[in-house]
Amino acid sequence: MMKAIDEGVGELRAALEAEGEDANTVFVFTSAHGYFYGEHCLNAERRLAY
Repeated sequence: MMKAIDEGVGELRAALEAEGEDANTVFVFTSAHGYFYGEHCLNAERRLAY
């Protein structure tokens, strides 16, 4: 997974550099923790957003 992300970000950086926009760009990475389907044995109240 990490190798695929690294390759994809590399391609994005190369495209931005080619356009001269690399200095005007910020990458933000986020992640989901996978709690929604109860993978971590949380009760219904803790795994739902509402």
